[in-house]
Amino acid sequence: MLAPKLSAGDKVIGLFSDDHLDYDLDRQKSKLDQPSLTEMVQFAIEHLSKNPKGYF
Repeated sequence: MLAPKLSAGDKVIGLFSDDHLDYDLDRQKSKLDQPSLTEMVQFAIEHLSKNPKGYF
């Protein structure tokens, strides 16, 4: 996943589909440019860890 460079306090929203994200096996077969759940969680944790208050 191409992650943007963000500073602490920057807001982020990820919109990857009009409906639902494809299942992992379908996403891998079709080479869609959708991040996996693991990639999205890693990005969120890295971004939230920059702020001492976390999500708030």
